[in-house]
Amino acid sequence: MDWIMLGGPVMAPLLVASLVAVAVIVERFRFYHAIQTQRKTFLDELYDALDVHETKAAEELCRRHPGPLASLAMAAIAASDREREDLKEVMAEAGERELPALEARLGLLATIAHVSPMLGLLGTVLGIVISFQQFQQVAKAGGQPGPELMAGGIWQALITTVAGLTIGIVSQIAHNWLFTLKERLVRDMEDASFELLEIVADKRRR
Repeated sequence: MDWIMLGGPVMAPLLVASLVAVAVIVERFRFYHAIQTQRKTFLDELYDALDVHETKAAEELCRRHPGPLASLAMAAIAASDREREDLKEVMAEAGERELPALEARLGLLATIAHVSPMLGLLGTVLGIVISFQQFQQVAKAGGQPGPELMAGGIWQALITTVAGLTIGIVSQIAHNWLFTLKERLVRDMEDASFELLEIVADKRRR
């Protein structure tokens, strides 16, 4: 808290940015983890229901487990009476509609990663300007400003650089990690989409 107070006014937006970054990281990880955890169980139950022509049971399963995979499955079930190419197009559109939910807030985290170091640098520059002003004021008043006056002002100003770089580095690492998780989920959805297409098309033929 002492460092936050010494860092000056720029520490306020940096503190807000750090809290937002933590909130986004926790929320996205929990969201991706929930999808990945229920994926295999959900798909196994869904395939079993579709295999025995239990469409109502499959729809109820999708309603109990809302998410990108469930939305994809609901679209496939709703279009199960269409030709294969039409069904493939419907599922592709359903997959595209789910992408914004998977990518949500990753852009915000990337922005924090890029802006935080610049905010830290801004705080440092402002702190140095204030330090020189104080140095000049003491000199004009007839005092003898020593190097400790400048040193104290500069190290306080550098606090914002340390904070900005720390927030930026952590946010960038977290963004890259979450982006990798998101891409893995997209590939899983593509695989699930192909399997659903085959199951629903085979069900229609039968």
